[in-house]
Amino acid sequence: MSIYSVGVPVNIPEQKETGMNSQFSGYPPLISVTEAQKMLGGRGRGKIYALLATSELDSVKDGNRRLILTATLLTYVESLKVKGEGHSNESD
Repeated sequence: MSIYSVGVPVNIPEQKETGMNSQFSGYPPLISVTEAQKMLGGRGRGKIYALLATSELDSVKDGNRRLILTATLLTYVESLKVKGEGHSNESD
């Protein structure tokens, strides 16, 4: 049973609402690897664990489960957005 279906209230700290933060504002501070995959557009488990190995994402262990800090996932997505701003789809 998922905590999302039970309706467990989660206090999420107030953040400046940017386009990306508002998209994920309903998530708890910790998410599963599978949820992180979905939030990154279906990336594979290997990519998630590679990001954990390079410390681009932070995680904690809860028993046998690896849980990712949502804030670091948001930071990673924002960094992708910044990297992508240098590219243009327009032809000169």
